[in-house]
Amino acid sequence: MSSTTILEFKKVYKRFSGVTVLNDINFSVNKGEVHCIVGENGAGKSTLMKILSGVYSIDEGEIYLENKKVLISSPFIAKNMGIATVHQELNVIENLNIEENMTLGREFHKAGFIQRKGNISRIKRYLDEVELNIPINTKLKFLSTGQKQMITIAKALSMETKILILDEPTAALSEVEADNLFKRIRELKAKGVTIIYISHRMKEIFDIGDRVTILKDGSYVCTKDIKDTNQIELAEKMVGRELKTVFPPVNTKLGETVLEVKNLSTDKLHNINFKVRKGEVLGISGIVGSGRTEVLRAVFGADKIIQGEIILNGKKVKISNPTNSINNKIAFIPEDRRKQAIIKVMPVRDNLVLIFNKFNHFFGFINKRKADVIVEKYVNDLSIKLASPTQKIQYLSGGNQQKVVLSKWLCIDSEVLLLDEPTQGVDIGAKQDIYQLISQLALDGKTIIIVSSEMVELLNLCNTLIIMRNGKIVGGLSADEANEELIIKAVMGVVNNE
Repeated sequence: MSSTTILEFKKVYKRFSGVTVLNDINFSVNKGEVHCIVGENGAGKSTLMKILSGVYSIDEGEIYLENKKVLISSPFIAKNMGIATVHQELNVIENLNIEENMTLGREFHKAGFIQRKGNISRIKRYLDEVELNIPINTKLKFLSTGQKQMITIAKALSMETKILILDEPTAALSEVEADNLFKRIRELKAKGVTIIYISHRMKEIFDIGDRVTILKDGSYVCTKDIKDTNQIELAEKMVGRELKTVFPPVNTKLGETVLEVKNLSTDKLHNINFKVRKGEVLGISGIVGSGRTEVLRAVFGADKIIQGEIILNGKKVKISNPTNSINNKIAFIPEDRRKQAIIKVMPVRDNLVLIFNKFNHFFGFINKRKADVIVEKYVNDLSIKLASPTQKIQYLSGGNQQKVVLSKWLCIDSEVLLLDEPTQGVDIGAKQDIYQLISQLALDGKTIIIVSSEMVELLNLCNTLIIMRNGKIVGGLSADEANEELIIKAVMGVVNNE
């Protein structure tokens, strides 16, 4: 073990019900580095981090912390060893204030009374470290996701954290909040804190990482210095195959206008106008809060339209609720898949045919045989990996859950697809599958609108881009003229002084 090594896994195995989910894991993490861990969903990243944070125990192998063999048998012990985790779904209590969240269970007491001055004095320097200048009595329900994340990191630092695990930390952050997070990470690294960083976003890995470890199917693949590798190499090692074309060609054989939005306004949108043709993929770019998601929600009938028109195949249609949209063959895949697009405790089968069954029954009786045929077709067509159609959807990977959500709309022959962050929280292999599916749907004549925070997706999947800011469309670009610089300038409102 090197003198710079703070953590080492040696021949680590983990099994659930006789199934090996971690197989002979061997690698080390250096003190004061940002060590990224990547792999497809199901690669073993989360299981390994739960072992490190004391949620699971290992079945075989050894873990060394600062050159000493350790047994991490509970989250409490992990914290005492200086290991803290900031999960993608933040573990905060919305109705408590900043002080209460940071000191919960660790309050200063005197004669049975909480000593607020002592609490505030203890946590203030950690809030200063993450540059969070908000009144300490502010309840978390009034804060942004990025601010809540900084409070969680400050809480971890207040427990003398040596190793900080960040699991998909930018999934719900705006670009400004993500940049602020990266700044904090660099500052923590400079102070000797070790960061273990898990993300599906390749650009982040190369922006913030020092080294990267790749896992595949529960096994260790390799560890690389970031400076000695590239995105294509990492992606190919993650999926175990060559990725010659991550993005398929864009469909250029476009038909007549299918969807037209004219002068549309809601309480968050102002005078929105655009057209989308048959076979076209229209991308919407903008920071979180720019109105991009609200456009999709308005077209789908989830948000009330104050004024304006929606014209479908040349005819004005009234869309005041999602049922109107479904009847007009408009589909919506929301950003928050787990909360808004699936019913976690229901089987894959029931999730996939949920809308189909609603519109295809006879006096309340469902044609089970027909539904089973549909499920089998889309499981095969979209290569959905599952134990069986009766498996609860919550146990599928993020990419396979997203394929089920897409199937739910395709099986009722939706013609217009509104996709909000369709690859968020999805591994590189599933992303490529979804890109191929979007391309094929466009070739089949479907009309598609995509909202994405990933510039590379918009630039490589779309025929046309519109840029939003403050609830308004502030620009439009064709695929031929669009580039990252032009989009960023439009999104941020940068004016060229030439």
